[in-house]
Amino acid sequence: MFLITAAFLLPKKRYVRDMVVLAFAVISCIISTSVPIINGSSIISDRGKAKWQEQMLENTVDVDREIFARGEVDSTSTNYDMVWGIPSVHCFMSTVPSEIFDFLKGTCGIKRIVETSLPVERAGVRAILSARYYFENADISKNRVFYNDEGTEGYVYLDTSNGFDVFENTNFIPMGFCYDYYITESEWSDLDPEESDYELARVLILPDSAMDDLPYGMSVKELTAEDILDMPMSYAEFTDECKKRAQSACSIFKPDTYGFSAVTANVPKDTLVFFSVPCTEGFSCTVDGKETSLVKADYGLMAVPVSRGVHNIRVTYTPEGQKTGRIITAFGILLVILYSLMIKKVNKND
Repeated sequence: MFLITAAFLLPKKRYVRDMVVLAFAVISCIISTSVPIINGSSIISDRGKAKWQEQMLENTVDVDREIFARGEVDSTSTNYDMVWGIPSVHCFMSTVPSEIFDFLKGTCGIKRIVETSLPVERAGVRAILSARYYFENADISKNRVFYNDEGTEGYVYLDTSNGFDVFENTNFIPMGFCYDYYITESEWSDLDPEESDYELARVLILPDSAMDDLPYGMSVKELTAEDILDMPMSYAEFTDECKKRAQSACSIFKPDTYGFSAVTANVPKDTLVFFSVPCTEGFSCTVDGKETSLVKADYGLMAVPVSRGVHNIRVTYTPEGQKTGRIITAFGILLVILYSLMIKKVNKND
């Protein structure tokens, strides 16, 4: 309104010129907004739209969901698995904890922007992230890497479901497992994460001072970068390490909207139980009902110190500022009530 009023004060020629430019700008904005809204879906072929609706919204893949495991889809179907209710190691999402960036960069040498996409050759990181399935869209994908036997080592064809070829990871490690060895972040930084990918199944990466803060008696041995370089791991050794980690995994792992609950295996010694969950501020942990500090592992994920035996672990997330927010909200409601009563009393007196 101000611009239109001001335009009347300008000389007639300038006024006409400015009004024409304004009209063109408004019309351009309307057209540029309307075209994607009305015709945007034409970018996708009719067959593509039909498959998207059929495969993602109306159906799901048939896989074992008795125990917690993560999946992964090819680039033609990003986020499909999350719609199906299957946790994913491949997602396009910008609102993720910063610890995921730290983990990918520090542990894997992978830079993330808005999408988590693991290089196909990285079998080690998939194993420790409890990745069990890979879904390759047989109806849509033109670059069927796994179908052509060029996929991640250890993945074997399982079935075709909902138009997807399903491959299962024979090196799958269930959630909540223990390590025999650890390496410090400074030592790990001397290694090439890509070349040392298999090592992730053998060593837990910890901050340099982490072991000093843990209870005495932790039976986790330290390895150095030199140790790893002197005994590079073969694929056969990698599979053996995955089996060892799987044997030490939790017998029960149940995520919920507040965190997760887990029951450990019968741990033979005092150690750390690793969970591929971001170690974000706001998480608290109890072991057998006793408050226990979380340990940041692999640059951004979490480990829980436990003693020998079977233990019940509960990890709960409380958003930062939630308690303060509740107090302020309650105080605000109280003020509204008091103000309403005061206004009612004033009106009554009038």
